[in-house]
Amino acid sequence: MAGYNLMTMLRPEDFEYITSKEFLKNVKSSKILKCVVIKNDEEIISEKQKYASIMQDIWRIMTPDEILYNTQLTIVDVTNNYKNIDITKKTPTGTKHYQMIKSNPNLYFRNKSARPTMEEILHLCKIKNYTIKITIKKNEKLFSYKQ
Repeated sequence: MAGYNLMTMLRPEDFEYITSKEFLKNVKSSKILKCVVIKNDEEIISEKQKYASIMQDIWRIMTPDEILYNTQLTIVDVTNNYKNIDITKKTPTGTKHYQMIKSNPNLYFRNKSARPTMEEILHLCKIKNYTIKITIKKNEKLFSYKQ
């Protein structure tokens, strides 16, 4: 069976789950094979395969205040600082290396690597009581986590 077919057939429930600590050790240089974030055991929030995209999907259903209060990442709120917006760049001055939170265009987050992004995803899932099932591949080994 070709590798592509195997990857599309993967289901997180097919694997033995490891602890969050062990999972986070293996996030760097990994590839997400399958991920699902679920709200109230029924509403799918995300099925993306990029760490930042999963985080953006979770933020999409949060208010700006919830994001600012609960995040572990560096967030810049430009709501009251319109004088700092460079019209030619259409981004706030001083937000180099920051990315806009798509659902809240006045909030920018500091770009992070896979591990701190995954830590934020797990943190938000925990406080919002979301279920996450994720399987990653690193060095030809598969790692699955469920929360």
